Order: sequence, then C-alpha cells, then structure tokens
Amino acid sequence: MVVEGKAATAHRMSYGFSDQLHSRFLVICQKSKGGNPLGIFQGDPLNNSFGLILLEIAIVLVASRTVRFLLKPLKQPRVISDLIGGIFVGPSLLGHNKTFSTHLFPENTKFVVRNMGLMGFMYFLFISGVKMDLTLVKKSGRKHVVIAFLGVLAPILAVIGLSCIIRPLMDKELAKDSSIGAVAASVAIPAFPVLFPILKELNLLSSEVGRMALSTAIISDAIGLNAIAGFEAIKQGEAKSTYTIWYVISTIVLALFMVTVVRKFMIWIIERTPEGKPVDQSYVTIILLGVLVIGFLTDMFGIAIGNGPLWLGLVIPDGPPLGSTLVDKSETFIMEILMPFSFTYIGLYTDVYSMASIGWSGVAPLFYMVLIGYAFKFIATLLPSLFYNIPVRDSLTLSLIMSLRGQVEILLFLHWMDKKIIGIPRFSLMILLTMAVTAVATPLIAFFYDPTRPYMVNKRRTIQHTPPNTDIGIILCIHDQESVNGLINLLEISYPTTTSRFSVYAIHLVELLGRAAPVFVDHDKEEEDDRYCNAHTADDTIYSALKLYQEVRAEFVNIHAFTVQAPNRTMYQNICEMALLNKATIIIVPYHKEHLDGVTGIVRRGIQSVNSSVLVHAPCSVGVLVDKGELRQPIVGLRVRKFATMEEESNSSRRMSTRTRKVASKMAAALGSSDNRTQAAIARLEALENDNAVMEAVDVNDDDEASLDEDDQGYLQKRHAKGTMRKTRQAKALEARKAPRSFLELLHEANLESLPPHVPSYIRAAVGPPSSTSRRYFCTVCGYAASYTCVTCGMRFCCIRCQIVHNDTRCLKFVA
Repeated sequence: MVVEGKAATAHRMSYGFSDQLHSRFLVICQKSKGGNPLGIFQGDPLNNSFGLILLEIAIVLVASRTVRFLLKPLKQPRVISDLIGGIFVGPSLLGHNKTFSTHLFPENTKFVVRNMGLMGFMYFLFISGVKMDLTLVKKSGRKHVVIAFLGVLAPILAVIGLSCIIRPLMDKELAKDSSIGAVAASVAIPAFPVLFPILKELNLLSSEVGRMALSTAIISDAIGLNAIAGFEAIKQGEAKSTYTIWYVISTIVLALFMVTVVRKFMIWIIERTPEGKPVDQSYVTIILLGVLVIGFLTDMFGIAIGNGPLWLGLVIPDGPPLGSTLVDKSETFIMEILMPFSFTYIGLYTDVYSMASIGWSGVAPLFYMVLIGYAFKFIATLLPSLFYNIPVRDSLTLSLIMSLRGQVEILLFLHWMDKKIIGIPRFSLMILLTMAVTAVATPLIAFFYDPTRPYMVNKRRTIQHTPPNTDIGIILCIHDQESVNGLINLLEISYPTTTSRFSVYAIHLVELLGRAAPVFVDHDKEEEDDRYCNAHTADDTIYSALKLYQEVRAEFVNIHAFTVQAPNRTMYQNICEMALLNKATIIIVPYHKEHLDGVTGIVRRGIQSVNSSVLVHAPCSVGVLVDKGELRQPIVGLRVRKFATMEEESNSSRRMSTRTRKVASKMAAALGSSDNRTQAAIARLEALENDNAVMEAVDVNDDDEASLDEDDQGYLQKRHAKGTMRKTRQAKALEARKAPRSFLELLHEANLESLPPHVPSYIRAAVGPPSSTSRRYFCTVCGYAASYTCVTCGMRFCCIRCQIVHNDTRCLKFVA
C-alpha cells in the first residue's frame, strides 16, 4: 500500500531528499514475517525475521573481520574496519542492489537493527564512562589545561567565523545559530572513548604522549560537552523560550540525582563487597538494567540519549572491585555483539548516491565547516605543545591523536538527524570525513612516535661495565606476593656492602582492569592514596615486606616501592622508563613458569609477554629469576649458590653464616601479617649472634664418610663404641685429612710431575716466554691494577676504599 501526504513530505524533507529526487515518498506496509519451524525444506528461510537478523549480523561480522585483517598492515584501527563492514551491507555497496536489500535487509528487520544499534552506543558510552578516571584532571598540569582549552576554543571560533561568511549558501536548517554551534562543538571535542581504544591498539597507553593525550582529552570533553549542552538548549528554545528553561532544569536535576543518589549507591555496593572478591552478580545486573532506565529518562527530558549512560558510568568508581567487575562481565558482549548492530545501523544510513543527488552545492558548506574545524583543531594543539617545549615529533603525535574521530562523533551525527539539522546526504558526508581523518591520522601516529625510541641508548649500562665501589641500581619486577621471598633471597646472597650499596626500585606490576588510563603510584610519596592499591591487600603486604627488609638492611640497601597498573602489552614501557630515569644497572624479572619442578610448569602468558618485551627493549642488563620455591634454591644467572656449596665442601670447618636462611624464613612469615616486624627483627639479631659461633661442628655421619676406606670405617665404629676415649694417631690422621688444605698442598697431593709430557697440567700451562717488563700487581679486593702494599701482610690494594675493606676482612685473616 502506498501512502502520501503532508506528513510524508515533511519526513522526506527532514532526511534531505529534495522534491526533484523523489516526486513521491513511499510508505510501504508489509506483512509481518513469521517463523519457519519446518526449515528450508518447506519454506523460505529468509522469511523468518529472527533468522534474517542473525544472518545480517553474521555478514557484518565477516565483512568487518575481513577488512580488519586486510587493513592491519596499514595500521588502521578497529573502528575503521567496523565502519567499512557496516557500509559494505548498506545502500552504498551491496544494499544498492534491489534484490539484496529486499531479501536481506527489508524494512521490518531494519527497525530491529536501528534500535539494537542505539542500545549498542548506549552501553559503549556507559562502559567508556566506567573506565574514565576523573582524578586525572586534578593531576594534570597547566600545559594540559592550556592545550585542552585552546584545542576546543580555536576550532569552535573558526567554524562559527566561516559559517558567518558562507551562511547564504546553507539551507535554512543548517544556517540556524544552534545548528552551526552544534557542528562546531562536535568538530572541536576529542572524545576520550574514541582515543582510548585506538591508543591501546597502538601500544601507546603507557607512553608519555599517550598519558598526556588521555589527560588532555578528559579536560577537552568536559569543555566540549558543556558547549554542546549550551547549543542544545538554544535549539530547544527555537520553538518556545520556556523549553530552554525546562531543558536546563531537567539536565541539572538529572545530574544532581546521579552525583548524590546513584554515586552513594555505588559506594554502598563497594562497601558490602568482601575485600579481594568481585561484586555480586545481582548488583551487576541492576547496574546494567539501570543503563536502559537512565537512557529512557534522558530521552524523556529531551537530552541526547548518550548523555545518561555516560554520566552513569562516570559516577561508578573505576578500577576494582566494581569498575573492573562491570568491564570484565559486559565488555565482550557489548563490543562483539551489540556494537555490530550499531555499525550496521550506520551503514544503512550511509548512502553516497544521495550525496550525488543533491550536488556539490548541497554539501559544500558543511564540508568547508568541518574541514576548517579539523585544521584549526590540529594547529591549536600543535602550537601550545611547541610553546611548552614538547619535542616536535611528540607535538605532531599529540595533535594527530587529538584529531581522531570515532563512535562518539557518529552518535552526534545521528542526533543531528533526529534534530533535523542534517539529512542522509550530509550524514553520509560526515561519516566519510570521519573515516578519512582517522584512517590518515592513525598510521601517521605510528610513523611519528615509536614508544620504544626513548630506551634505544647508544651504550647499555650492564653489570660487566659497572665500576667497582659504586652503587648498583636494581629494578625488581614483582607480579604477586609469592615472588617477594625469592627476590629478598636474591638480595641477601648478592651481599651489598657500605662501599657498594644497592638502590632497589621494586615495581609491583598489576594488569589494568576496569579503567582506561594507566596508574603509577609512588608509595614513598603517596602512602595515603589507597584507591589505586589493588583491594588494599597485595600492595600493602608487598610494600610492608620490602619496608621491613630495608629497616634491617638500611646501611646497605635503599628500597623504593612503586605500583604500576597497565596493560600487559605496554607494561614493559614502565619498566624500561624506570630503569632509564634511575640509571639502573640490571632489571630482574620473574620467570614466566610457576611451580616449576624441573619438568613441567604452569605458563603465565602475561608475564611471558612482559619478559620478552623487556629483553628486547631494556636499556641495561636483564636477569630472569627462576624461583623453584621450597624444593630448590633460586637460580639467577650465574649459579652463585652452587659455587658457595662447592666451597663449603672443600672447606667444611670455616665460619658459615646462617643469616640468609633465617632472613628468608622470617620474611616469608612477615608476608602473612604486618604484626611480625618485632619477631623478624629479633630473629635477625639471633642470626647475627649465631654468626659469632666459633666453628660449625663436623658431623661424622655426613657425606664425607662415603669416601673413607674400610680401615677408617672400622676405626669409626670403635670410636663410637668407646665414646670419650683419647684420640689415637689414626684418629688424628683422619682429622688431618678432613682439615682445610692450601692450594700448594693440593698441587703436591695431585703429583702432577708424574704425568707424561704431552698431557697438559697446571704446572706445565704457559702462555709464552717470560715478560721483559716489570711484574704487574693486582688489587686483592677489586682486581684492578694495584700500586700499594699492606705493610702488615704484604697484600696489594689500589685505593683507600679497598684498603679499608682489606683491613676489615683480609689482613691476617682467613678469607671465606
């Protein structure tokens, strides 16, 4: 049935169709399509509306995934491939074919796609609001505020100024002040929900430029959204002035309700959630249903439908437990199920043929306005960045990032269509301009800025080239509480001294969940800031253990504790940046296998990717700590403990320190509670007193008995039987065999002179003829060339520091 009248004509004109294009506007009444329970064998499967919608979404997903695969080498973001997938099935490409559009996208399914697409945009803005960290505004510096303010103000003024010149060329609706202001404001704002996923794809979230862009975007959004709300109020008052008043009142009331009632309810949910546990599923369901309710309220008050879900997301505290739980449980469904409906909705309204129908004169004014707005946006961000001495490449990168367009701008274009500011031809133009700007800017960002460039130093600082008697900078990477014990053991066996202190920078690495901006916490400066600590348990425990260790070893070790929350893909940037700024000599990362038993282990993919990136981009040496737990001792690079064990076997009667073993066990106990500091301190004092024991007793039942001959075994049996009888010559000889022997005695016992001449040995090893120059002497402490001799024992040293170490540990003493 065909219907035509005034309403149809008004509807036609609101969407930009001229009378010359369509002399008649058709309203088609179709029979509702029912189900087909008997399948393809007894009917048309496309006659089922639900099955047809599933087929449409499958086509869009396949098209967008294919385009994403093809455009990935060109550094194109996901939003571009999704838009192309939606346009692919729209009237611009496949939908232009009558058969395709009639069978696959009839009017009854388009209605469902449009409404599901709007729901997708609502939930997208909601989840983006949950991730936003508004405290970045407080932490932003003056340059962030200036760049954000000029980046919004300059394009608005430029677009308004140009529109005053070309206003005679505009149509009646676009020439209104409210319409010009809406276009100017939408071009000026850099939407945070658009920048975050693109920066995440480019691995720039943890970079300096990425952090600056996110902070500036939040400030710009606050300014730009207020400007849009102002122009929206003017638009409401065009019909009647009182509508503006009611619009402002309803907006203020809804905002106050969100800040007071809804915010307190979210905090109440967090307080009822047990520490370290996710939020109850019922609360998550209530909040997700609240998105639909708040969307209804904003639409009822005449506010843009996307504002309500965004405000609801902003009042929810980001991060764990509530923010991370919402993101974890809903993000996949929103991005992979609902958003394809949204891009299909966009594709169905994008018709490049309608642009040709109204001609260049119909779209030229809007094209010039948008083009001049983008140009001034770029310049207004670039010039302040250069003024604040930001490098040229970084300034260009920041300007390109702030020019990116995406889902938020597209939703504004749809809002313009609802307000009859633009029609389908101009909407199609805006979609194409949005895609062009983002498609060009994204690969340029990857070209101008390499996040690994700051770590590419000409000469790496390594352990090998570290001068003696200097402080050693160490970066300790901590992923969980279990790795702290092994790292403290490592510091103990490394044996720092007063002349070679350890400056340790311990970084607790936490995967970024429930928020968009990475978090960096310096515990020495921000001990009171608990909102960034993961559930107040892991960070507090690790920090307490490190602080306790520093209190005991303060003379030799200086520990600085940090917490970093970032995606696993960009976590290496924080580690390398910390090593570069603090001139660290070595970075120690934990092994990516957990519960290693020599054969099998649990591979932790996140740690593995972080370790691989650190090994590639680190500006210094890198060590991988393999901590085998209680079964075996930690192994770090060179097997230090193995060498110590070999020395113990060769010299069983020397003094041995039990401090390392005592410290390791007590530190493990300290991890369980913060009240064990006193006990651990007492245990350390006892361990130091035990170090003053005269000698360690040699047990006759140890492994050395396996090397005794039969006579010795018989003697030992007699000795055990007689108890405290006087030692015989044989017993004294046996003790002499077990006593420590010098190197010369070992050479004499080896009888190397009896070996054939062609067999190499220690006494026959020779480098060349005797040197004609004077003999060189080396320091017995550090190994460098020595010019001084101890007057007491005759040993060599090279400087005053080595003389102090020599007098304290070596002069006329047995060296362990």
